[in-house]
Amino acid sequence: MKNGKVVAVVQVRSGSQRVKNKNIRDFADSNLLSIKLKTLKKVLKPEDIIVNSDCDTMLDIARKLGVRAVKREHYYASSKCNNSEFFEHIAKVTECDYILYSPVTSPLVSKETYMSCISKFINSNIENLQNWKNFKCFDGTCN
Repeated sequence: MKNGKVVAVVQVRSGSQRVKNKNIRDFADSNLLSIKLKTLKKVLKPEDIIVNSDCDTMLDIARKLGVRAVKREHYYASSKCNNSEFFEHIAKVTECDYILYSPVTSPLVSKETYMSCISKFINSNIENLQNWKNFKCFDGTCN
């Protein structure tokens, strides 16, 4: 069993390349960022949830929902920064023992799934855990 603090990091940036403002665009009577934060607040204390962003609007949403807001340096929100650099940066600036990386682009992850994943991780000797779901496709293209 592991001892230590789990902190959820929700990283969002203003410069979405494919869907402009996707993180704060209207979605299901809310937006992806708010949906994610409200779900995480059912699992972790608000002080253990961090929104890491270069966007003041998104940081304001985090503050209004009572979670921590961390302003990201421009480089780490740019397309010039590769994934390895980005995740290393997140690990360096996040004070905790374990990071629950929780992208807003997965809005259907439930409270129960988060709780199960955290429990499995904490109560095992594994170093990382990923969660995914197989979807049933009706056009024959998925397995």
